[in-house]
Amino acid sequence: MDDKDKELIFLSESLESDRHALFWSQVKEFISISYLPELKFAEERFLVPEDFVEHKLLINRNLKTLSLVTKNLIKKFTDNVNVDDEIIQLLILLCGENMDDELWTTKEIVKTTENLLDDFLKFINISNLKKLLFEYKVNFAFTLLTKLRPKLLKDSWKRFPAAISCYKFLLFHIESPHLSENIDSVLPTALIVLDDHVVSNRVIAIKCIEHIINNSTSTDLTLLGRGNLLYKTMEPLIHFRDPEVFPALISCIIALLTKTEHPEELKFSYSGHILTMSSIFGYQE
Repeated sequence: MDDKDKELIFLSESLESDRHALFWSQVKEFISISYLPELKFAEERFLVPEDFVEHKLLINRNLKTLSLVTKNLIKKFTDNVNVDDEIIQLLILLCGENMDDELWTTKEIVKTTENLLDDFLKFINISNLKKLLFEYKVNFAFTLLTKLRPKLLKDSWKRFPAAISCYKFLLFHIESPHLSENIDSVLPTALIVLDDHVVSNRVIAIKCIEHIINNSTSTDLTLLGRGNLLYKTMEPLIHFRDPEVFPALISCIIALLTKTEHPEELKFSYSGHILTMSSIFGYQE
């Protein structure tokens, strides 16, 4: 535990008001230095566990500090708390980076993150994450994704792998009708990641696309040719015969066919090309 950790914990123990400007300023700074930093080398080579040894030590310690601080706040303030929106956004995005099994996380980090999120929601008197995303403020989920967006652009996302994990974490908490109404704000990132040569990234993208399909209406998918775009983007991947990609790809294409054509026919036609379910499964043999 370093001086910043100790000072933050001390302040949380001695607070007399939840409007303490210095304390919240330090919380904001502490969260900001806890994100996985930009990895410029990620554009040049595959990531390996050795790339994250120091960061895992840092994030493990910082998450534990934030967890202890949050528990102190819960003890001191039971209702009508005032937490700046930016603090909430920063903390949710930090949790989103560390909620899954990744090269920069451990089982302990994931568990600490889950506990921190639960405690923080308790502190701000919100029962679960979905209520925060959709009832705290209108479209708060998409406010978070907008804040994340600069790290998810075509020329930046490879340098911010944790931002992809955060995007996936948030996306899978967005369902119909909210997702359907905002499809154009979530679909571009999935398509960008799908275009990557790294198999694990393609699988993530396909699973995200399937979630988007499952939580969109047929009208949303056919309007402006979105279904056409999705099919034409995924169809070439069938020919790679990659055993890691194929199961997710089949599931995603089935979801698309079911939403965009008559389920009893399960037939998808674009520019004279017809893909039937039998041809998909026949390819698998």
